[in-house]
Amino acid sequence: MFLQPEDNDAAWMSVLRSRQDEAIGQLGYRLWLSLFPAIYQISRHLDTYRRLFLSADRRPGELYSAQRLLAPRMDDALSGAGAQFDAPPMPLGIGFHWCLRELVRLHVLDASSQLAKDCYVPVGSVVELLHPYGLSIDDTASAAAKSQAIHDLLHEDGRMDSVRPHLHLSFDIPLRHIAKHGPAWELPR
Repeated sequence: MFLQPEDNDAAWMSVLRSRQDEAIGQLGYRLWLSLFPAIYQISRHLDTYRRLFLSADRRPGELYSAQRLLAPRMDDALSGAGAQFDAPPMPLGIGFHWCLRELVRLHVLDASSQLAKDCYVPVGSVVELLHPYGLSIDDTASAAAKSQAIHDLLHEDGRMDSVRPHLHLSFDIPLRHIAKHGPAWELPR
């Protein structure tokens, strides 16, 4: 159903209908059901979004941005590209960074691509953890700006002594663990 939504519009509505009809005291899976329209949209345009992600590395750096990738109809770089890149804006929000991180972790996308700088889920605990180490970002900055600032700090700072600031494809995951449980050792300042 998820991979072929055009052929299964009735099946999508049937899922909603059966969930509602089965509910007795309260509607179960409320969060999932609230995301249902976004899931349906992504499934309808899955091939287009896949092409957008895979084509991101062919863009010059100045033409790459998460916002452009999420809204192909507004992207000047894709004007005239035809129906193969025609899709409404992707409804992911901060989930975009999580989605990219998981696609890279699963080796669907390449960790050396420019997408890697958007693979850090910029939750408050990670931003707070990295602040004493030089992460300087305004709370009102976009999720994309925060993710890129985390990437830049880990990559350009030199303390990591690595050309791979993605932390073995785990990106923000170990930082979240440290923020929650404390470090097993002191990070160099």
